[in-house]
Amino acid sequence: MNNFAVWWTQLQAGNQPLPYLLIDCAGLEGGLAALPKGLFSELECLFTGELAQELADVGGYLGRLKALDDATRRQLQTWFEQGVALMLLLPEQRAGQGEEPNFSALHRHLRKFNVIYSPQGKPLFWRYYDPRTLPEVLETLEGAQLRAFLGPFQALALGGPAGRVRCFALAGEALTES
Repeated sequence: MNNFAVWWTQLQAGNQPLPYLLIDCAGLEGGLAALPKGLFSELECLFTGELAQELADVGGYLGRLKALDDATRRQLQTWFEQGVALMLLLPEQRAGQGEEPNFSALHRHLRKFNVIYSPQGKPLFWRYYDPRTLPEVLETLEGAQLRAFLGPFQALALGGPAGRVRCFALAGEALTES
């Protein structure tokens, strides 16, 4: 685990595409209205239709950051401390690798996990965008399940104790934390 300042400096120095955030509006005082939409080039609820309207202030949102500037740093540090956001990182784009997935494709990928099924086949809402519970759930998944969840994302980062940042990535069949 790194402290936030060290992690942020490393993030800015990397060559990865601009990251995405998963935000749990249930933890934001003021819900959706409290989201500073100017930080994002794109922002959309992880639910659609009537559910998106019903859950607007308590649902999850996917946002693509516009920049890794000071305003973003301050907001993200606050959200990490509050446990309401996690960052999703795409791998570095190298020549000949093709294009990075677009926002719509990533949104569709994540929406697949809104409803999961119990061993008895009962549908359940999964609040995977809640950074307070996601690490514990990921630790119970096997390699194929982890690959399916992470999909095109290389890693995820979220707030940890005492201003630290927890980073998770898939290494072979196991989830690693740094």
